[in-house]
Amino acid sequence: MKKWPFILLLFLLGIQNSYSLVGVGGYVPFGLATQSTHTGDRNTLNAVPTIAVNAAIPFNYFIFSNHVILPEIGRAFHGTKQDGYEKNTTYFLLDLGWLVYPSVVLRYGFGTFVTQIKGKGGVQTLGNGSSFRDFEQASRSSKSWNSTINGGIEFSFMSNYAARFETFIFSPISGARNLSYIFSMNYYL
Repeated sequence: MKKWPFILLLFLLGIQNSYSLVGVGGYVPFGLATQSTHTGDRNTLNAVPTIAVNAAIPFNYFIFSNHVILPEIGRAFHGTKQDGYEKNTTYFLLDLGWLVYPSVVLRYGFGTFVTQIKGKGGVQTLGNGSSFRDFEQASRSSKSWNSTINGGIEFSFMSNYAARFETFIFSPISGARNLSYIFSMNYYL
């Protein structure tokens, strides 16, 4: 089971007539909804480091002229939080890219995010409105799988570099939707 990300990576790098890229950047999970401090500050621009491998496969069929398929696998490194747990996110994207101009790509598609949390357990007391409440902490490893609808934009410059901003709508058909986003610098190999 642990070998499949490596096999997918080799597949993405080996596709004929495609371009591969490596990207680094910042991922903001649930930026508008997540409280990041005990005082209630939001996680709006608190990005965690990411690294990704992507392929750009030409796709010019039917109504999809000037398109590329953009499969991607990436990892966000949340690290160990002050709350005493470790969190990491692996994501898989299947985006289409519409080449609006030679240097501008509109990205849209679907994704899957797998988040793993590991903790030592225990209880943490946090503010809950005007009072305080005890919250249980994870005492073992736990994974969550989430589907997303994606949309973003990528600007190419200096022939091999691109800047990207993309949003991810988690649980798009649920009333409990959340928005995450990524900004990255990509290097085309």
